[in-house]
Formats: sequence, structure tokens, C-alpha cells
Amino acid sequence: MNDALKEKQRLRIAYLNKVYELSSADTDSFINGAEAAAQIGMENGQEDEVRTIANYLEGEGLLKVAARVRGGFPANVRITHAGIKEIEGALSHPDQPTQHFMPINILNVETMIGSNIQQGTIASSQNLELSADFLTEMQNFIAELKDQQSHLDLADEVGAEFNSELATIEAQMASPKPKNAILRECLGSLKRILEGAAGGAAGATLAAKIPLLLAML
Repeated sequence: MNDALKEKQRLRIAYLNKVYELSSADTDSFINGAEAAAQIGMENGQEDEVRTIANYLEGEGLLKVAARVRGGFPANVRITHAGIKEIEGALSHPDQPTQHFMPINILNVETMIGSNIQQGTIASSQNLELSADFLTEMQNFIAELKDQQSHLDLADEVGAEFNSELATIEAQMASPKPKNAILRECLGSLKRILEGAAGGAAGATLAAKIPLLLAML
């Protein structure tokens, strides 16, 4: 894949991912198309490029442009069910291509600030400097977890595990040398707990946010 095509794919999946994030994966939620573009680093003067990206994603059934201005610029957009599946598939298996995109660890979506890759290591750990974006998203997520915990209806033993994983994450975030592997393991455990929570709706909503956090590490 040449560099120009790779950049096109990177921007397409970054834009779709941002709409997914801003809408909280809700197919009925309308997102400001300009805001989504700005949050992936696109600037004034790139309106035609944003329009082309939105047109491509809509043509593939991943995005719906609900309103247009200025010669077709996407004023309001919403993600489709197919778009949600595409993003969640990409985030769940970042080393594998999806139906429409190359692997996100090759496309390097939104520059993946703070991401580290290790190969061929045994019993190794990684330290990383957490990005400001990750810290903000994680702090918001932790606040939601604490706010919704009473609605999850967790059994005593599972609740204790939930609190332990949450405390470990908070300790890692406060550490001067947080460990990537520990954060990933804790988030994975929380995802499993949330998906199995008796308070199904609350747990599923929270669990759906974890792949994005993992992708930011």
C-alpha cells in the first residue's frame, strides 16, 4: 500500500472511530461532522477532504450523513450498525484487517500516542508515559464505573474483584512508571465482569467503552 492510500485509510477509520466515540456507539445519536474532523487533527481548508471521507464511509454503509452544508460538507452524521461492527472488530483485533480497513496497528490511527509494541520477549513488562487523552478518558471512565456500580448488581465475590481491579488501575495511573501490561489486564478483567453483570444494560454500556481505552494504550 502506498503512503497516499495508507493516509486515506488512516483518516477514514480515524473519522469513523471518532464518530463512534462521540456518539457512545449509538446509531440514533447525531454528531457534528466538523467537530469529529477537528478532533482527529483536520483543519480549516480540508473541508473537501472531510466531505470525501464522509462520502466514502456513507457509500460503504458505515456512516449516515444526516445534513450537509457548503457544497456537501457533512454537518451532522451518525454511525450505522455496520460502522459499529467495523470499529469494534478493528479495536478487538488491531493486528487483523477488517472488511474495509488495514489493521489499525499498521494504519496507526490518530497516531496512537503512548503506544508501545514488544515482540519476542519473555516475562517482560512495559512502562509508558500515559497520554493526556488517555488520562482524561480513563478518569471519566472510572467516574462512570463508581457512579454505576450500585446498578451493576454484582455478587459479593465479583464485587470485590471489581473493586480490586479498579484500585489497581488507579494506582497505575498515579505511578510515575505505569505498566502497560497491568493496565491492559485490569481493563480486560473489568470488561469480563461488566459483560457478566446482572445489571445488564449498565454493564454492557460500560464494557463497550473498554476497547477504545485499550486502543489508546
